[in-house]
Amino acid sequence: MLFMRLKVALLLLPIVSGGVKVGDKAPEFSLKNVDGKQVSLSDYAKEKGVILIFTCNHCPYAKAYEDRIIALHKEMASKGFPVVAINPNAPEIEPEDSYAEMQKRARAKNYPFPYLVDETQEVARAYGATKTPHVFLLKNKGDFFEVAYMGAIDDSPQAPAKVQRRYVAEAIQALLEGKPVPLSETKARRDTQRRRNASLQSDRVRRPESHYCISAASDYQACSQVPQKTSRRRWRFLCSRSVYHGATHSRSDSSKAGGLRGNRPAQSSFEPIFLM
Repeated sequence: MLFMRLKVALLLLPIVSGGVKVGDKAPEFSLKNVDGKQVSLSDYAKEKGVILIFTCNHCPYAKAYEDRIIALHKEMASKGFPVVAINPNAPEIEPEDSYAEMQKRARAKNYPFPYLVDETQEVARAYGATKTPHVFLLKNKGDFFEVAYMGAIDDSPQAPAKVQRRYVAEAIQALLEGKPVPLSETKARRDTQRRRNASLQSDRVRRPESHYCISAASDYQACSQVPQKTSRRRWRFLCSRSVYHGATHSRSDSSKAGGLRGNRPAQSSFEPIFLM
């Protein structure tokens, strides 16, 4: 009996693969921009670096940072660090994050940077992005880009007037001066966000903060099919109560045992962790 319990416990441990650390080589990508053209990381080989930001249309935190991201690009592009924005969200779950809505948003706000769609979420998984906005500052090392900073844009998610630390700007300034980045990793956060790839501190999984806004891709089959006798509003609420540890938050229905059960996608190394 003890062996069986231990076996079950091991099977339920979160398995996290993918995601980068500061100092790692940045994963290459080639994604479609809102203008229909493909944009690759290698396109920026002549730049000093890239401010890669995973963001989206619907997330309130992404909206709160939108003008700051535009200003950041205008400030830093001339210094060799342009912004590249990526939306990894699934439109099946968040219609506001569809490609057509991305195009409308980019036109309405006159984005001066590319706004790319990560339809399969492979790029988000490769970097370990779990929130929006989630920044990865990449430094050009000649033959490749290296992750120099990852985390939040600044220390005030909701109120631009209350910003005291501009993490990305500080990191870029240090790189330009040939100095070590003073703070190389922060939490893309509000309050109690745990670091990417961190193991769970207890058996209880806390409810994700409201800015865990990366929704599961369609290949996860999460939330895209509403069970019978369940309203779409209720199903979306249930979908907001679990998190793919180190990846994305997702759900799948199970009529048995009266609860939600994980639907692990094929060829994936992420185990779902559910908030019951």
